[in-house]
Amino acid sequence: MHCLSIDYQCAPARERSQFVPDRSHRARLQFGLARTGGCVLLATCHRVELYFLGSRSVAEEYFFREANISSEHFVYYEEATEHLFALAAGLKSMVVGEDEILHQIRTAYEAAREFEIGTELHEAFQYAIRCGKRVRAETGISSVACSIATLAANRVFRFIKGEGNVLLVGGSGKIGQSVLGNLQAKARLTIFATERTHAFSATQAASNVFPVPYAERYGFLDRADAVVSCTASPHVVFPFEEVSRALLTPKNRLFLDLAMPADVGEGVGGLAGVTLASIDDFRAEAEENSRRRQSLASDAHVIVMRCLTEYYARSRTKARIWDTLPDLPSRHFLSERESWEKDGKE
Repeated sequence: MHCLSIDYQCAPARERSQFVPDRSHRARLQFGLARTGGCVLLATCHRVELYFLGSRSVAEEYFFREANISSEHFVYYEEATEHLFALAAGLKSMVVGEDEILHQIRTAYEAAREFEIGTELHEAFQYAIRCGKRVRAETGISSVACSIATLAANRVFRFIKGEGNVLLVGGSGKIGQSVLGNLQAKARLTIFATERTHAFSATQAASNVFPVPYAERYGFLDRADAVVSCTASPHVVFPFEEVSRALLTPKNRLFLDLAMPADVGEGVGGLAGVTLASIDDFRAEAEENSRRRQSLASDAHVIVMRCLTEYYARSRTKARIWDTLPDLPSRHFLSERESWEKDGKE
């Protein structure tokens, strides 16, 4: 199994996006490479990869022709099994050990199964997916959050402990979007999201997310159980005087200031019932979690190598079995063999 790969390490997003296939592009590519054993096309926001059997030149011809563009930034893996297993384990992700890549590999494989793909692709992807699951189950690497946005969202979850209101200011920035994505997963939270440049769109809203004007942020402070602010403003977004006037209902509130310079004014953390955490509090935790992930990544690599050893041993055993079978031209035998290979049975 071979692979053509372009990812975030070797090409910018604008270049990678030119190779993301539409439905017709994908279908033509699958049909074109079916005679050489088929292909699996993986396209995510961080990478585009074509796994295939047969000739590299043929695969490149079909792939670049369908994309109507070529690139010198593609990496070619002549034997791509180890790359696929490591990818499924999350060892090649921007955030090591993340879960999303495993889902994306499974989705790409299921899409390819609608067309004709060879036994080798079937088995390699099935084993890689199992390997990815095994790594996460045995190491727990995906449960160790290391991004500031994820840590902040987790802090909100722990503070609110169920149903509550969150005011998010800076929802269209990089950190803000990540925080918003994490918060949206909790259906019992109601999120009021705003952005200083008024670029926050209703298309970013979900059933529990409501865009609000930045100028009206103080009007939502009193009902908020948690406030997350992550703007790029050079000025204080929540000055002490305005916040103290806006907080009318006595209750515990969490303020998370993820901005640099700070969005929350001095003294806010001293108001009754207010707990204030700054970006520096999360940086220390993120760095510690990153070190922990690196340690778990070493354990994950050992598991990947074990999975590869098992996969190669099975493949060699199966090859030896076919080599020792007598040459029987029976149509029944051939159909049974083809069925066996297609189902990936031992």
